[in-house]
Amino acid sequence: MPEEKMDISPSLDKVQPNTFSASVDSINIIPASSGSTVPNRQFQSPNYIKGVSGWRLGNDGVVEFNEDKSTLSYLSRFRVHRTADQTIGASSVVKIQYNLETFDSDAEFDSSTNYRFVVENDGTYFFHTQVHIDTTNLTDQAEIGLIIRKNGSNISSTTHRTSGTGAFSIQVTDILSLVATDYIEVFVNNTIAASITAYGDQGLTHFEGFRVF
Repeated sequence: MPEEKMDISPSLDKVQPNTFSASVDSINIIPASSGSTVPNRQFQSPNYIKGVSGWRLGNDGVVEFNEDKSTLSYLSRFRVHRTADQTIGASSVVKIQYNLETFDSDAEFDSSTNYRFVVENDGTYFFHTQVHIDTTNLTDQAEIGLIIRKNGSNISSTTHRTSGTGAFSIQVTDILSLVATDYIEVFVNNTIAASITAYGDQGLTHFEGFRVF
């Protein structure tokens, strides 16, 4: 695995032969023998270091951090949005094609072909999505749904009933337990017998998520 080295020799305090303690950015390192490997759980901090599965105190006084994206310490995150309006066909359920990434830490979101988030590592994930529907063909008391799907099946949804014909935004939030290769997509359910429009704007039609643990 690639290793990232951090020189903390100026802050090392020798407490007994071959055993040291140190602090890096308020993360306390448990005393360990020089050259030994200590798992990440030994960090006395509520905040894990991204991508760190363990550390080793070298004989030269340099702490070496092991990078491992499969550990709990690595929390992936993404945010995507629509850059242009998208037509939602009459009486149909259509996937929102989030086509531009604000950020995507692990390249897990496909913003060019399938428009889905594909899980790289097992874990619990938080998701939030919003779609803004403009006034095109809206009718009073129409029902428009927003759906989060996991592996092609509905997992979370909500429905908005219009009051008049004004534009509106609809949102869904969920926390899901996922395993590698699971995928998450967002759909709009249009019950109107005419096409409607999802407005393209990074502040109005977007999808974001991150790994909780």
